[in-house]
Amino acid sequence: MGKRASPPPLIGVIVENDTQSESIEAALCLFEEWSVAVELEVASAAYTPARVGEWAAGAEARGMQAIIAAGEVGDFLAAAVAAHTNLPVIAVVRGGSPAISEMPEGVPVAFVSGRGAANAAVLALQILARTGEHWAELHREYRESLIESVESIEDSAGMPPDDTEEDEPRRDAEIERESSARIRPIDLTQPLHAPAGSRTVRREDANDSETARQGKARAKHAGALAETPGGGARRLGRVSVDAEMMDVEITEEAVECLLEGGIVAVPTETVYGLAVDATNLAAVARLFALKGRSDLKPVTVFIDSQRLLASLVRNLTADVKRLLEAFWPGPLTVVFERRGPEFAHLSHDNTIGVRLPDHSIPLTLMQELERPIACTSANPSGEPPATTGERVERYFGSEVNMILDAGPREMQPPSSVIDVSSKPYRLVREGSISRDQICAVIGDLLAHEDEEEGS
Repeated sequence: MGKRASPPPLIGVIVENDTQSESIEAALCLFEEWSVAVELEVASAAYTPARVGEWAAGAEARGMQAIIAAGEVGDFLAAAVAAHTNLPVIAVVRGGSPAISEMPEGVPVAFVSGRGAANAAVLALQILARTGEHWAELHREYRESLIESVESIEDSAGMPPDDTEEDEPRRDAEIERESSARIRPIDLTQPLHAPAGSRTVRREDANDSETARQGKARAKHAGALAETPGGGARRLGRVSVDAEMMDVEITEEAVECLLEGGIVAVPTETVYGLAVDATNLAAVARLFALKGRSDLKPVTVFIDSQRLLASLVRNLTADVKRLLEAFWPGPLTVVFERRGPEFAHLSHDNTIGVRLPDHSIPLTLMQELERPIACTSANPSGEPPATTGERVERYFGSEVNMILDAGPREMQPPSSVIDVSSKPYRLVREGSISRDQICAVIGDLLAHEDEEEGS
């Protein structure tokens, strides 16, 4: 399990992979300075959910007073932890301002940005201060040291002291700007509130705000594509691979390319596709620009198992599960209502198309990448999909960072697309899986053809 300190840990820290530990290094350094015993666990809400649940469920019994969770994708890890413990959970969100999805009722989580991991440690110390005078005194000393450092900065800048009541708000603002950790008194008997200036995105207004923000980002990165084809990721060209078992070194190169924001062409069970890290907004924007694709045409998310699905989507009903059992893995894209705003950059509305492919190469990449990929057919909009790596190269040249050439694909119908975000379900596109095959599984839940044409 985790790397346990002695004496028994007071704070639990959980990250999704070893590289994520860097994002909370500031917090770990503070805990070491304060001699706070920490238990560090590496587990993924998407790929090892049972391990996350087991670790979180036993945290309180092992003596912990609070947990810090640093995840790769939005708040999934923090939510998984909070669902299995009554301890306070502090989420360190990667990047700047957190994109917070709607948390389940009764599963509260406090958020800090990835740049403010030290704030997570300070909040944890403030929680410990409620348990004993030693920690309360340590917290007071730390707060006083921050104030003294700000006063020192003000004095060195020649700022005159001013103790009038009118300037107290200004002085507080200076302390917050200059200190590395923003401390606000909290009452643990009351609900936690977001810091001033931040905003929790409500589901009902998330779509409009997220769509506007993502649209601006796409326009920005489309310009960057013209200046630097392929972005800043490594460019490896066309590489021959075994369709059944890809070489380990080639796999690692492809994964690194995706992590760097590159576009990788991959074979699927139908045609070749263009894949990017689905959590990388800039990479997705580059994909839209490269395809010449309208923002009104969403990009599908590939997953490597159904375990991640519940954290991504709503409408996962019994009849939908029957559909997935019948046709996954395979060429069926299912459009769900999106659970939160994390993947709003993939579509123009509150839906998300998800597919579990039946091909070893994209599955292997996702397992190593430890996150979903966004994938669309490898062709400029309006052109036939590429069925060979050579055709992908002719279409896009060096603008695709890497082409995994597994030989020619037999021309197959595209994946079928069914929208289950509302009833009756709609067959958006009839492809490799026929209407009759789908009706045999879900029956009258599928809208009649005349209803679909009129919608």
